[in-house]
Parts: sequence; structure tokens; C-alpha cells
Amino acid sequence: MRVLTVVPILVVIQVMAVPALVLLGLWFVFQFVSGELVSAHATGGVAWWAHVAGFVYGCAVMAPLSRAGASRTRERETPPP
Repeated sequence: MRVLTVVPILVVIQVMAVPALVLLGLWFVFQFVSGELVSAHATGGVAWWAHVAGFVYGCAVMAPLSRAGASRTRERETPPP
């Protein structure tokens, strides 16, 4: 999927369709780096790490669940003999 987003390039603001995986990757990196930077200070950065953990958990659970859903869809689409 592609996501329509605003991309600032120097002083020009451009609206582009960007692949969703690219935006998810950038979001994950931003959360991870922010967690590292904030954790170095007294504030802790728990919320940043909660986002990172939730993202990783969602990716880990998504693969088996999507395979199970695909097999159920094939079973429904197969006509009885």
C-alpha cells in the first residue's frame, strides 16, 4: 500500500505517495532512537519503548495469523464436490 504524505525537501514541501513499509520503518527508527536518547536522561523513556515493543510484538503475531486467515479463506472459496 502507498500512503499520501507531506515530504519536506529543503524549503519545498512536496506531497508524495510513499510505500507504507517505508513510513512504518521510519516510525520504528524514530521511536527506537527517541527511546535511546530519552533513556539516557532521568525521564526514563518508557512510552517510547512501549511503542517499540508493541510494534515488534505485532509483527511477530501478524505472520501466523495472516497464514491462518488465508487458509480459512481458501477453504470457503473451494466449492463442495
